Amino acid sequence: MPVELREAGGVSLVVINRPKWNLLDMEMIEQLSLAFERHDPEKPVVLAGEGEVFSAGVDTKAFVQYDAGQRVELAQKITRMTAHILAIKAPVVAAIPGHAIGGGFVLALCADYRVAVNDSNARFALGEAKAGVPFPTGPLAIICNEIQAPYLRRLTLSGVIVSSTELVTQGIFDAVVPSAEVLPAAVSAAREMSSQPAWRAVKQQLRGALGENLRQLARDGREQAFANR
Repeated sequence: MPVELREAGGVSLVVINRPKWNLLDMEMIEQLSLAFERHDPEKPVVLAGEGEVFSAGVDTKAFVQYDAGQRVELAQKITRMTAHILAIKAPVVAAIPGHAIGGGFVLALCADYRVAVNDSNARFALGEAKAGVPFPTGPLAIICNEIQAPYLRRLTLSGVIVSSTELVTQGIFDAVVPSAEVLPAAVSAAREMSSQPAWRAVKQQLRGALGENLRQLARDGREQAFANR
């Protein structure tokens, strides 16, 4: 299965497992959406990538085979999936063992806390312009909310590849650790945050508006950037 559900001491693990790049196609996005929709919203969750990759984003080989209607459908599914992630009241932590590119990077940004590998070979980028895949409305709202405008312009319009340490410096990732410690550190962070008595209330204060925006975008289903492609 491309999405595996596991548990680690009271923390749900949602693991992307589509070797070797954990690419996002229709099936993967549907399964991720279902996993988060059905997840107990009170239980902390870690979103992880199997192997040495978090996710290299949308499967561009599949994307170029889609007709215009399928491309709109894909964008709608991505927006709904991100809305389901932001609807979870409990902590959501991203465990990022390697590359997070495009849609994979956006998935990491959906999380409330992000633990990435400290590896100079790991690649992080928002390369939609180069890949020929515009941002769906949900991911666009997320990146505009989570990344300050000057740095967002640099990432998206140049397609530059950056390191995990740079992303910590920019306040986008929260921690970088050796490869073997990525998942344990993410699980530990999820547990610690979940133990804070007002954590869920504060999350609603800080991220509730983004979550509501995503739900509205998912209901509207408008994906104009894909309509004529």
